[in-house]
Amino acid sequence: MKTKILNIITVLLMSCISTYLYAQNNTQVGLPEGAIARLGKGGINIMRFSPDGAHLAVGTDVGVWLYDVPDGKETALFTGQGGQVNALAFSNDGKMLASSGEDSPVIQLWNMDTRNKLNSIGLTQRRDSIASLAFHGSTLISLERRGKVIYWDASTGKELSEFGNVVQFNAAAFSDNGSLFAIGANDSKIHLWDATSGSRKRTIIGHASLFRKQDKDILALAFSPDGEILASGSEDKTVQLWNTQTYTKIGTLRKHDEWITAIAFSDDIRTLATGDTSSEIKLWDIATKKVRL
Repeated sequence: MKTKILNIITVLLMSCISTYLYAQNNTQVGLPEGAIARLGKGGINIMRFSPDGAHLAVGTDVGVWLYDVPDGKETALFTGQGGQVNALAFSNDGKMLASSGEDSPVIQLWNMDTRNKLNSIGLTQRRDSIASLAFHGSTLISLERRGKVIYWDASTGKELSEFGNVVQFNAAAFSDNGSLFAIGANDSKIHLWDATSGSRKRTIIGHASLFRKQDKDILALAFSPDGEILASGSEDKTVQLWNTQTYTKIGTLRKHDEWITAIAFSDDIRTLATGDTSSEIKLWDIATKKVRL
């Protein structure tokens, strides 16, 4: 998997990605030390690897860009979301991709084999924008911006059940099995919730400071595939790594010069991809806590 990820980065560095709407040319010029690429797709909001590690989905302000990890090729652009894409989830078998986000009236479901849209789940006027998505078998779970959790039948788009409300937050992420979700609250702390019972499990300090004026909002969260590590990115330009069993911090990653807006783990849990507001992506070796060169 390490070789595959390095291959896609090498190709991105050697090639120029075409422009689209707000897109800019991909370039190596002026990138800070450790930066991999400047995608220039209207802003990177979220990244997700497919379960087999073969694909990387990148949610931006103009749609969802899909990359093949082995050769680095940009293979698809999923559009029609009607707003920023900042919620993505692959089904457990990797055959389906769900997308939604800020100001979007729908959850889009995409067929990964044909690259065609399978279904759209319309969100009624009483619904808020979607902050995070997760699959639990054939059930799709959505977390709304105002804190309501909704369960959907992924094949029919029918609502099954819901519960809420959790505390206000800026970022959210589900564990891969959909049983747990984390939110980055407005107090810069991280709250862990049981997605099946709706009960709060734990609150950890997150990026909060002893001095309130120095607190920085958490803008990105991601669980490792095994659910044992939670990564959080913040306006303080750092990424924190947390042990979800002991609720303790196990590392701090400092190399970004801008706010962290997107985080994704590789399927082998050896590499962490992080993106910031300048559309720069860095790859980190989780064991050493250093940027991969």
